[in-house]
Amino acid sequence: MKKIISMLIPLILLLSLSACSSSFKHIEIDEVESITAWILEDGGTHKSHELTQEEIKTFLELYNASTYVGKATGEGCTPQFGAAIELKSNRSMYVNEFCGKIADIEAGSSYINNQELLKFIQEYAQK
Repeated sequence: MKKIISMLIPLILLLSLSACSSSFKHIEIDEVESITAWILEDGGTHKSHELTQEEIKTFLELYNASTYVGKATGEGCTPQFGAAIELKSNRSMYVNEFCGKIADIEAGSSYINNQELLKFIQEYAQK
């Protein structure tokens, strides 16, 4: 019995690690203090819009439905638009346009794809 358990523990740990590395952290609405969508306008000025509770709900539905495509490496360009998420845990997370060939969006330490989320951020940043 000890031999079986000692073989199962490393297998479970390996499966747990591989599951964590192939996804990104979903965000629940009760974790969010606020979300601000922003866009860089011509001339270098920023325009931003703080999302309402209903807009936050839509943002999170889109975000959580995104497809994970890899761990962020920091390459790419300076984003032209994005969103700043202030969490109730006093942490911030940034979901920004990613103009690399791998993904649509850089979200924290992950690359994700979701054209609908990109359009949503861009639209609401201009309000």
